[in-house]
Amino acid sequence: SWVLIKSAERVELVVASRALGCPTGEGDFTVAADRVKLGPILAAALKGKMKRALTRSDFVTYRVVRNLQSVYLRGLETQPELDVVPGWSCNADGPVSIVEQFF
Repeated sequence: SWVLIKSAERVELVVASRALGCPTGEGDFTVAADRVKLGPILAAALKGKMKRALTRSDFVTYRVVRNLQSVYLRGLETQPELDVVPGWSCNADGPVSIVEQFF
């Protein structure tokens, strides 16, 4: 779910299904610079959600959020977090690295 700020007086809670159809970065921004500022903030929020899911061993939530990052970040100048587990690195080459990027 997301908070949709329509004006100083009007704020709405957006459930996930609606957020998928209208990603934040494709919304109408009164101040164009806000779109640039919002990208890193939203990316950090998604990364935090993935880390919390992993901490709770909630692998379903982790995979859903990880795989929907490109949708949530569409229209923003921010790249999704592609690490299998944020902060984890693999020293292996070859098929293991390919599988790591897939997941």
